[in-house]
Amino acid sequence: VLPACVFGREPEAARAIEAALPTLGIGRVAVRSSGLAEDLDDASFAGQYDTVLNVEGSGDVMAAIRRCWTSATSAQVSAYSTDRAGGKTGAVAVLVQRMVEATSAGVAYSSNPINEDRAESVVNSIGGLGDRLVSGQADADEWLVRDGSANQRRQAEGAIDAAQALAIADLAARAAAHLGAPQDIEWAIAGGELYLLQSRPMTALPEQVRWEPTVPGGYVRYFRLGEWLGDPVTPLFESWLVARLERRLHELQGGWISMRWPEPAHIVVNGWYYYSMDVLPGTPLEVLRFLVQRLIPNLFLRPRRAVMVIPPLAHFGVDLFVKEWRDDVLPKHQRVVAEATEMVDRASPAQLVEIIDRIATQAGDYYTSVTAVAGFAWKAEVPLAGFYR
Repeated sequence: VLPACVFGREPEAARAIEAALPTLGIGRVAVRSSGLAEDLDDASFAGQYDTVLNVEGSGDVMAAIRRCWTSATSAQVSAYSTDRAGGKTGAVAVLVQRMVEATSAGVAYSSNPINEDRAESVVNSIGGLGDRLVSGQADADEWLVRDGSANQRRQAEGAIDAAQALAIADLAARAAAHLGAPQDIEWAIAGGELYLLQSRPMTALPEQVRWEPTVPGGYVRYFRLGEWLGDPVTPLFESWLVARLERRLHELQGGWISMRWPEPAHIVVNGWYYYSMDVLPGTPLEVLRFLVQRLIPNLFLRPRRAVMVIPPLAHFGVDLFVKEWRDDVLPKHQRVVAEATEMVDRASPAQLVEIIDRIATQAGDYYTSVTAVAGFAWKAEVPLAGFYR
């Protein structure tokens, strides 16, 4: 742990700085803001306040402290606090530490902040000083540490190895044990030595993970679009791209049998996509109604499309969809992507939204075509099962 002095925002701070700086030794210091409300239930102010590195001399240190104080009332922080924390930002303290020339740095969580798993630590790291990471200017390597094993989940810079990730996770665990609560720490490695820079309580941990549907119904993980989504989905991806693509899929497939898909078509539980099975008839009466009102009439009106919902007979319609894919869907998809690529660098924000909307809708056309031919696993499994029997 680096020697440090903490200063509140009082008139006598300048005199306290003059007296305290010699205790840190000769050389440069880091002046770090530490918001007392950096972690709220719905907001994190870490990275919103300023930190000033490589400061030397009491005059420059005082100027850096004033800069940290001022950052607490910046337009950026005010807008963020209004949007995410009801206007609450809390007081700001300033930490002055001896500067270390870090070869790698980052943040670590003694408990996984995403799923609240107390047995799993998360370590984020970048090369050099950690200010690029905290301010959001750089993507970090990410390590998950559990039961004495470190697994790299994402590599951006290759800043640390597995042994160092284990040591950092152990440091976070010791901080949590000492302070009596899960901790979010900032750390640095310099000259082969691991340093603890800051430690904050993880006050915004999510609730205990519960694997329950958000709305009543039956849901399946690996069906329809779920077969293609092998990782958890982000809220933006799910609410924008997935929703638009899925809506287009159901518009097209519903046209095969004159049917509107019920909503919601899917749910997301702990980040994972689950497809609704409520579209399937659940009683003998519903099966009869589906056959009489939907399937049988469309087998006469559009037989090669309607037959696609009957797995053992779907092969009778495949040739039609292959031809449509070659003649229409693929060329149109390539044209939309090419047009978007050509204009994306000079597009306005509103135009970027239109580009994404257009690509997502076209992806729905493409996805419908591909899945009609070979996209669902059962289309391979049905003939395989028949061959096996």
